[in-house]
Amino acid sequence: MSKLWLFFVLMCWSSWAVAQTPESAQSVIRAQIQALADDDAEHAFSFAADTIQAQFGDAQRFVRMVRTQYPALYRPRQVLFSEPVVVTPEQMFQELALVDAQGQAWRAVYSLHTMAGAWRIDGVVLVRSRQQAI
Repeated sequence: MSKLWLFFVLMCWSSWAVAQTPESAQSVIRAQIQALADDDAEHAFSFAADTIQAQFGDAQRFVRMVRTQYPALYRPRQVLFSEPVVVTPEQMFQELALVDAQGQAWRAVYSLHTMAGAWRIDGVVLVRSRQQAI
């Protein structure tokens, strides 16, 4: 019985550790951007932290906000990830360089934290870049 319990604990811990990597956080950002591009509001909304979900109430309202206030995140032409800044194993920041559908360059900084062993997006700051997109 004790070997089975140890196996279960190790499996849970390894699943938790994998969910905490910067690469898995980047996957969450990629998946949300893809869901927005696919007009899959529910899926895009699922990556938002509980506080963001509570603020907007439903997926359609959330996507309308993204389209109007964060247009570069809706169907970008290009997305490049910088090195993440890991604050703690449960919190990190991820900077992206983006080119929107009109060819304008942008910088985005995502704030992420873990909830139930998975990364969730709890904020984005988006700034138009002075550099021209190529």
